[in-house]
Amino acid sequence: MVDFRILSEDDKKLIHEKSLEILEQAGIRLESDKLLTMLKSKGCFVDDDEKIVKFPASLVEDAIKSAPKEFILGGLDPENDMFLGVGNSYVATDGQACFMYDAEKGERRETVLKDLVDAARLVDDLDYIQCFWPIVSAGDVPDETRTIRELVEGLRVTGKHFQTDCFSEEQAKYYIKVLEEILGSREKVIERKIFSVVCCPVSPLIFEAEMTEGCCALGEIEVPVVVLPMPISGTTAPMSVFGTVIQNNAEVLAGLTILQLNKAGVPVIYGSAEGILDMKTTLFCVGSPEGSLQNAASCEMAKYYSLPSLSSCNCTEAKEPDIQCGREKFSTLLPVAMARPDIVCGVGLVDTSNYYFPELLVLDEDSVGYAMRISDGIKGGEENALTDAVIDVGPSGSFLAEKSTRAYLRNGEHYRPVATHRQSYETWLDAQDGDVCSTARNKVKEMLDKPAKEYLSDEKMIRLKEILAEAEREMS
Repeated sequence: MVDFRILSEDDKKLIHEKSLEILEQAGIRLESDKLLTMLKSKGCFVDDDEKIVKFPASLVEDAIKSAPKEFILGGLDPENDMFLGVGNSYVATDGQACFMYDAEKGERRETVLKDLVDAARLVDDLDYIQCFWPIVSAGDVPDETRTIRELVEGLRVTGKHFQTDCFSEEQAKYYIKVLEEILGSREKVIERKIFSVVCCPVSPLIFEAEMTEGCCALGEIEVPVVVLPMPISGTTAPMSVFGTVIQNNAEVLAGLTILQLNKAGVPVIYGSAEGILDMKTTLFCVGSPEGSLQNAASCEMAKYYSLPSLSSCNCTEAKEPDIQCGREKFSTLLPVAMARPDIVCGVGLVDTSNYYFPELLVLDEDSVGYAMRISDGIKGGEENALTDAVIDVGPSGSFLAEKSTRAYLRNGEHYRPVATHRQSYETWLDAQDGDVCSTARNKVKEMLDKPAKEYLSDEKMIRLKEILAEAEREMS
């Protein structure tokens, strides 16, 4: 593995110390009387009028210690289980785009529930993606129950881990009902952890009451929570790249401390989705080199605390799969991949993660494959020198027939791309789908033309629809 570092050990220590200063002196805003009361009882300094919570450094450090350092994010199919905290890197889709490219009509349109189900089917069929964060929003479903419906419909067709948002305690209650129905018991839900949620602070230093209450309520069944700040250098975070990393760290530690004080031992994932503001266009840039460095640095901070991590990368401001798209996606992916987070998040979307191209789920596999292969580095040592083969073959010989060539072909030494053209110019010219986007669209069509896998029985779907109907009556 390549020894790639963004931060020095002194920088990591400084980030930790400055984060504690921020949380002790500035604190966070949290307009939840329920959680403020809980935090005050646990030793936090609470200003009830201003809804400000300040955290003693000792509480934060105790919370870091109590958070699990290893755990499994399960799938309905155990073959898709993700083992976090042990050095693995997995891939998750990017989440919640509102638009998608309709290849049949050749136009952008708003997304609906069927698009989400189709995306879940594609993810289930693609080996390199292990986690499904609803890549599009079901715009034709009521907002109050949308994410619950997405969970049911998504798990119907994918056996992979499902991750989404929790916006309230009411949603949390129905998530618990759905999960218990699917797995059969609360004990099984706690054991398998087929579901996790994302808690996004509002930078700088604000935690929305309803989302935070919802994530805390899910502590009842030990649902893992990704604390995922999205600070923007120059607007919602300091202008310096380093300052933004410090603020991201402070916000993660604040979320982690709230969750641990609410229920010690609940699994927490250190998240980062930092970026910068383009001061000319005033747009948030997720495809910037600075954002890539920030997210890689945050991966290193997660390792500093021995916490599992999720990092946003492979992102772009491009509006279609073009040269800008490829440049920004890969340049933001590579440093993060080399920092080795537990979960690399960000495949399938363009336009600052607002616009879904199904074919990008196919094309992004090679981007991830290239980046992971580069991060693996070169295996050295006597056993990989193969000088005996050079001597045996001698001048003007060929290594094609050598046993070592076959062995290294099979052991992953050379990455084998799945949607990259490497044929001769003449062969490429004669191909009916000569460009890689056409190749990927054809593969998407081929996958969706197959019968969908069904992971939930008809009997379970009947009961789940009853739960959804109950949720809609109560919440809409």
